[in-house]
Amino acid sequence: MNHYFCKTVIFLSVLVIAACLIFRFTVIAGQNMEIDQLQTSYLKARIKITSDKDNINSSINKAEQDLKKITDSLPAFNEFPYVLKNISALIQKKNLKSSGLLFKPARTERLAMWQYSSSFSVQGNYANLKSFIAAFQNFSGINTISKLFFRLKPEVPGDITLDMNVAIYCRGDSI
Repeated sequence: MNHYFCKTVIFLSVLVIAACLIFRFTVIAGQNMEIDQLQTSYLKARIKITSDKDNINSSINKAEQDLKKITDSLPAFNEFPYVLKNISALIQKKNLKSSGLLFKPARTERLAMWQYSSSFSVQGNYANLKSFIAAFQNFSGINTISKLFFRLKPEVPGDITLDMNVAIYCRGDSI
């Protein structure tokens, strides 16, 4: 064999091996580092998503527990006559006159409760009406006043008529 040919083959072999090593340590190593960084980022994002899901689930569980606690504090459906008796006693205690104190029950499907609503009028002086509203709002359970309308009664000085829409909620589990 030719001596020159052997040197050329050896030189080209060394050159190809060196090129492969350079390619390996520059391009492939850089890609491997980028893949590692992407995997790390993915794991961090996945852990964050899992953590967020856990936070959302714990928030939902807390909201369900709070809703159950509130619902359990409401009077039962069959206890509404006693609630109505308390409202009538409050009206009498505050020296007020009432008209239209009729409640209409309606089932609320979303929360499985009963809503008793009424539009009625209460008459008396301002201080007694104000005290009545405060006492009504402090009854146990969920009691809402959605409309208040004050009217002066010219025939009786100092007498005011309060028209109001109210709703009282009861648990629906006693049927």
